[in-house]
Amino acid sequence: MRLAVISYIKKCCNVTVCLMVLALFIASAVVAEATEEGIPCDAEPTNMNITYGYLVTCSLDDGDIDTFRFYGQAGETIWLHMHSQGSYPCIKLFKPDSTTVQHCSGTWNAYIESYLDQTGTYTITAQQHIFGGGFNYEISLQRVSPPSDGASLIQYGQTITDEINPESDADLFYFGGTIGYVITAQATSLSSPGCPCVALYRPDGTQVGTTNCACATAGVYATLDQNGTYSVLVTENGVNSTMGYQVFLDCSGGGCTSGYGFANVLGFDKGNSMDLLSNNAAIIAGYTSSFGAGMKDVAFLQVDAIGNIVSRRTYGGTNDDVANSIVKTADGGSVIAGYTNSYGAGNTDALILKLNSVGNIIWRRTYGGTNADIINSIIQTSDGGYIAAGETSSYSAGSADMLLIKLNSSGNILWRRTYGGVYSETATSIVQTSDGGYLVAGYTDSFGSGTIDALIMKLNASGNILWRRTYGGPNEDKAYSVLSTSDGAYIIAGTTKSFGAGNNDALVMKLDSSGNIQWRRTFGTAGDDGAYSITQTADGGYLIGGYAASFGSGPAEGLMIKLSSSGVAQRINSFGGAAADYILTTKETSSGDWVATGQTASFSSPLLALKVDSTGNIPACSYFTTPALTITAPSISATAPALSGSAPALSGSAPAFTITAPSIANTKICP
Repeated sequence: MRLAVISYIKKCCNVTVCLMVLALFIASAVVAEATEEGIPCDAEPTNMNITYGYLVTCSLDDGDIDTFRFYGQAGETIWLHMHSQGSYPCIKLFKPDSTTVQHCSGTWNAYIESYLDQTGTYTITAQQHIFGGGFNYEISLQRVSPPSDGASLIQYGQTITDEINPESDADLFYFGGTIGYVITAQATSLSSPGCPCVALYRPDGTQVGTTNCACATAGVYATLDQNGTYSVLVTENGVNSTMGYQVFLDCSGGGCTSGYGFANVLGFDKGNSMDLLSNNAAIIAGYTSSFGAGMKDVAFLQVDAIGNIVSRRTYGGTNDDVANSIVKTADGGSVIAGYTNSYGAGNTDALILKLNSVGNIIWRRTYGGTNADIINSIIQTSDGGYIAAGETSSYSAGSADMLLIKLNSSGNILWRRTYGGVYSETATSIVQTSDGGYLVAGYTDSFGSGTIDALIMKLNASGNILWRRTYGGPNEDKAYSVLSTSDGAYIIAGTTKSFGAGNNDALVMKLDSSGNIQWRRTFGTAGDDGAYSITQTADGGYLIGGYAASFGSGPAEGLMIKLSSSGVAQRINSFGGAAADYILTTKETSSGDWVATGQTASFSSPLLALKVDSTGNIPACSYFTTPALTITAPSISATAPALSGSAPALSGSAPAFTITAPSIANTKICP
């Protein structure tokens, strides 16, 4: 997301440019550009909530004071700017303890760069420095350390084309730096006139040198003196309200590399689920038993595209609270689902948390009865609400039934359903289909060919069954992950003990829109192997995450398999050390890299986060192997079971969680 930022007006390059600046400023005092980016203000804003990455366009009456609020954390560095279109502005920043930072300008730009030394709600006031009539203005807020969520990754040797619009807009880029690297961050205008400005910020938020502004090309040249994430801020120097430009990052000396893969272990216990943001940062949810209020607490992490921790939270009570699923939401935040033993109506209740972009709770709910109720998967639906899938033993025809809960955007129940037989059914994954309905994946031991069969249900938008199928053989077969494919079909990933090479094999099935098998594959060894997640890649193929036995030095290795659209294995890679390692979620980034999260017992911390290139490797990382898996295409039996259903009266609560933001380890294993 681009942000409005600009430094105060520097000396112009020449007389002609100065006259252009004056003419543009006079014009902007009369009317605001119709094509400007930005979010309109509330009418006479009073404590309007904004966040990092916001550009707000406003109008101020003579003598008025507008106020805005944002949540900041100690240790962040922010860049705040007010650009006036017709008067001298004055901007003030009030910390949570009410102490003040201010800048009142003798030009049309006022700005504040501040290191935040407190955690809490900050207040911004915008007013005139010298009264004399109302005017239009823009407020922009950026976090330069760590970079705002909307910042773009730029790699060494890469050129990115973008645009400044309106005049107070700015773009933020970030890269991973190492002490001794000699870099140049450079911006070249594609507009005439056009005078870019470039500022470089260290991982600790301090600026490297000063902002460099020049007509045509501006840049910062530096020898890096810290390890970590650097930010590059590109603005326009007030010459043109719109400026196309190219930003280029160059690196020389000190062993510079363009590789951005990483293998990190982090101080939370397990990353059960992961999703990617638009800037390729990862949001991860699971649990921790090392931090928080109880035996296990829900754990939330945001890790940027080069492996640095951006945000972390724990949520919980005195007992076990665990997250099984996380997805990003349309408002820039996320929603987490799992279960709680600390709150609710029964011994275990379903738990859903709606979070903002940095992990603060917007709302939270428990759902359940007198026994155990668990959510394994949640998605945001096309109507802005949510649907959650899991299992219930509080309301079931057998020992446990599949449970679906449809919620509105505030977490209130719109409808709920159970599906099951005389024994146990579990829903592990859900997707919304193009017709507004849903496809649910899981497993059953009430129906099918064997001990446990994979169970797939197609539902309409109200939760009524359109078709259902079991898939399996004589032993245990489970579906853990489902997605809708680009050709209107479905693909399933899970495990099988009925087919394949060993005790347990990874299983992948491609289904048509009616649930008929188009192709199927098993991947395995003589030991235990399995698939926990599947995602579609940009080339129409698929990326699988799971585990494989008997390769490398440990009893289990994290497994990544790249398939073609027809199920042909194109790459198979495993990652691990001397103990057991598992990959639980995989995603493909917009640049074609793969990101994976899971659990490891081989290294100093248990939560595993990987980013590898499209070959499934990190250069010079010794923990990767290329296992020789046995691949089969088994004959799988399918049935259409007669499921029982109900619409249970779930109890709900909004528990008061203990929330912490602990300092956790982030140890780089590779490179």
